[in-house]
Amino acid sequence: MVSDAINKAFTSLQAAAGIDITYSRGDRNVVVKAVPGSTEWAEATGAGYVETAQARDFLVRVDDLVLGGESLTPTRGDTITETIGTTQLTYPVSSPGGSRVFSYADPYRRIYRVHTTETK
Repeated sequence: MVSDAINKAFTSLQAAAGIDITYSRGDRNVVVKAVPGSTEWAEATGAGYVETAQARDFLVRVDDLVLGGESLTPTRGDTITETIGTTQLTYPVSSPGGSRVFSYADPYRRIYRVHTTETK
């Protein structure tokens, strides 16, 4: 079955390139394995220019995003924190131009691609 093949491929991707992140909503959080990525956004301005932005994305298994027994759908205002060396980077879940803050990374809706922007 194709969905099983996608699941196995994502498990392999998590093992090879996954990082631990902390997904937070308010004062609740959960540590999950995510695969980092990026999405480039382009938006035409009224003056005929095209502005671009790049988002830091995190691929997360839908079934892993659970807080207090409640499955979460990524929402603007949630945060993702990753640690690189000794530095913690926090990314608000967001997207340029008011677009959706997540998309599904597979046709079976088992993997979220969560869009974020870096803050310091």
